[in-house]
Formats: sequence, structure tokens, C-alpha cells
Amino acid sequence: MYYLELIDRFWDFNQKARLGSSAISLYLYLLKLGKDNDSYKVVISDVALGNALGITRKTVKPTKDKLRELGLVEFESKSGFPCNYRILLNYLSDIPILEKIEKEKNSLLLASEKFKIILG
Repeated sequence: MYYLELIDRFWDFNQKARLGSSAISLYLYLLKLGKDNDSYKVVISDVALGNALGITRKTVKPTKDKLRELGLVEFESKSGFPCNYRILLNYLSDIPILEKIEKEKNSLLLASEKFKIILG
């Protein structure tokens, strides 16, 4: 496993994407679990992730979705079972994808501000 290489690449990626502390800790924890098991596949529940990282289960779900959207991990979850993660090695560190996500976030923020002004 290219553990150190993946960490270095992730920090470079984070300079462009600005993932936030929850996403950073979740990704690095998945890497640690993968390293401990000598595998790019990790099986862990949202509750166990939350407990290990000190975040709520409500935070785990959108955070892992964000990591999937950015192409860092794949996962499959079934109700009542732990989540099966696969750490992706060849994720894109391409700016256009990141810019698209940032534009979508800004559009949503702008729309919510307009909505607040209309409602007073």
C-alpha cells in the first residue's frame, strides 16, 4: 500500500479543494484503517466512524458523500450493516471538477440569501 504517497497526494488535493476538518479526518482515518489491514477496502459503520472521530452520525453521512463526490472513495451501504469503503488511488485532482462544486455551493448560498431577504 502506498500509504505515505496517498497522504501527500491528499494534502496537495486539499490545497485546491479545502475539504474541511470532518472530511480530512474521515479520509485520513479510512487510510489508517486501510494501512492497518493492508488493504484499500475498509468495512466500518457510521456509528463507529463517528465515535472514533468524535463527530455525530449526522455529520458522517454528508462527509462520506462529499468524499465520494470528489472521487476519493467509493462506498456501499446497506441498512443495518457496516459500510464497505474502497479507497480510490487514481482520483482526479483536476480543478474544473472542484470549481464546479464550489460554484454550486455559491449558487445555493446566494439563493438562500435572496430567500431570506424576500421573507424579511
